[in-house]
Amino acid sequence: MAFASGDRTTLRDLLSRDVFESFVMAIAERENASGRDLLTALAAGFEVTTRIGAGMDYGAFRARGWHGPGVIGPFGAAAAVGRLLDLTEQQMVYALGLAASQPVGLRESFGSMNKSFNPGAAAGAGVLAALLGLGIAWAHDDGRYANNPLHSWFEALESGN
Repeated sequence: MAFASGDRTTLRDLLSRDVFESFVMAIAERENASGRDLLTALAAGFEVTTRIGAGMDYGAFRARGWHGPGVIGPFGAAAAVGRLLDLTEQQMVYALGLAASQPVGLRESFGSMNKSFNPGAAAGAGVLAALLGLGIAWAHDDGRYANNPLHSWFEALESGN
């Protein structure tokens, strides 16, 4: 479990302030959302991000070279923006499935300006996934993963494939 050891660095990495908040605020402004709606959307994004992080072996994830905010961030952004856009359950499944196809971020970029690119690209990917989830596009949904669009994502990251 990612947080079982009390590794606060992991939690800080996952909830990096620069991952999706500014994108969510822009969508909230576009949608004329209330402050309550904005905070609810941000909470949804943080919860999704944290639950994904808690559901994986984050130490092994990092050891394989992944940068958490860039890889997990699209899910939080998609959830937050999806909440603001009032996506249906099926649309949210599509949005999260589309977010799963867009991870960005390798630890190899640490020490360069590319490290800062990872969170922004992750947020943009999540926003795009939520907007596409409105009905422009859909993710794989043949029944195997209909209730868990993250299944194949976890499989790929955990197996190292």
